[in-house]
Amino acid sequence: FADGREGSPFFLTHRLPPPSPIPFVSGRSLQLLQALGIPADPKRHRPLFPLTDRHRSVARQRLSALGLSPKRFVVFTPATTRPQKHWANERWGELAERLWNTLRLPALLLAGKNDRPLLERIARHSAVPLPFVHDLSLKEAVAVIEQAAVLVGPDSFPIHAALAVGTLTVALFGPNNPYRFRNEQSVSVLEHNLPCRPCGRRPICGGAFPCMSLITTDEVFAAVERWLAHLQRDTFQPATSPSKPSVVKGRLP
Repeated sequence: FADGREGSPFFLTHRLPPPSPIPFVSGRSLQLLQALGIPADPKRHRPLFPLTDRHRSVARQRLSALGLSPKRFVVFTPATTRPQKHWANERWGELAERLWNTLRLPALLLAGKNDRPLLERIARHSAVPLPFVHDLSLKEAVAVIEQAAVLVGPDSFPIHAALAVGTLTVALFGPNNPYRFRNEQSVSVLEHNLPCRPCGRRPICGGAFPCMSLITTDEVFAAVERWLAHLQRDTFQPATSPSKPSVVKGRLP
């Protein structure tokens, strides 16, 4: 479309007029098909992230090495490409403590190989073990997301991946408008309306980022609890003991 981001319209031979936004994650891609005369319905044509048995096997092995069982842990994906979308490090630690102390539900930090320092800082804020995986391949990491009971993360790739593989999600939104997720049944959006939102890539708060700092640990914990209530009793059961802090190696870009 003619309003493509990051200079992409300069490389187009045929620029289509920008369509009106629709509240589905895959909406814009499907609108491109519609503009080309191909029938598409965002309610029927859902996001898909193809995984193989090998990707799932690697994910299960890594989880087993950490003492985690499928659908019996919450995955945290705290990393983003811009600081205005980050949630405070200490709150991830607080959330891990609440999940374990209240529900006996362990948490796992998941990010890319360049995010290891961030994951280490977050893990130090938790009084309960908070293991992390930082270097799986992209598809192996998504297979880990598929195995989680719930994913908690800011506005970044993992919440899209969770939607594609059917994992219930708590999405933390600050500078961006989450309209694409509003009609997604498996995504719970947490946000606080402020006069400066949405600011996108041009924050005007001098680095305070109140849109993210206003999201409390209590809010996120309550949202996770609501999703857990939707899971079948024979799918989710509390763990018996928290896993020890560990780092599992792989390749996540």
